[in-house]
Amino acid sequence: MRSDEYVLTRYEGQVTDGRSVSPVVECLLQPPGPHLVWWLVVHRDSDTVIGGLRLNRHSGVTGRDVFGDSAVIDGVSVDPGHLRRGVATALMRAVEAWLVDRPSLPRVISLGGEVNNPPAVALYRRCGYVVRERDGEPVVITGGNGPPCHVMYRHIAAPQGRSGDV
Repeated sequence: MRSDEYVLTRYEGQVTDGRSVSPVVECLLQPPGPHLVWWLVVHRDSDTVIGGLRLNRHSGVTGRDVFGDSAVIDGVSVDPGHLRRGVATALMRAVEAWLVDRPSLPRVISLGGEVNNPPAVALYRRCGYVVRERDGEPVVITGGNGPPCHVMYRHIAAPQGRSGDV
């Protein structure tokens, strides 16, 4: 992602920016909550939010059943006009860097990679995420109104100057 073309910013609790937002990113912005953190990417020329990632600081019951506690990437979205420019990769890396220096938060990041979205699963794999398996089979979650998803995760480093099981 080129810094002369895009700006990446973090928000906590809620997004109060007031910028124009791509419809594919807008769904990530609701509902606000003190447990949520967002990273948004703004296209400099149009001053429009074209990419976003929403992180839940702690997993729900389903995630705890699979990993114990984990930080959960609830969604990653990039406007189709800005795909393949490193926006999603930059969002993923920003979350990982932010978590490294927060020892009170989990050392595992989890997410659901839609089974029918191979480009997204490939992105997550390039970023170091692996599909969780049980008895040699990929764990796939279904439920709600969403599509079936591979349960994917990545261990993150302990904060600098500390040792720990990662």
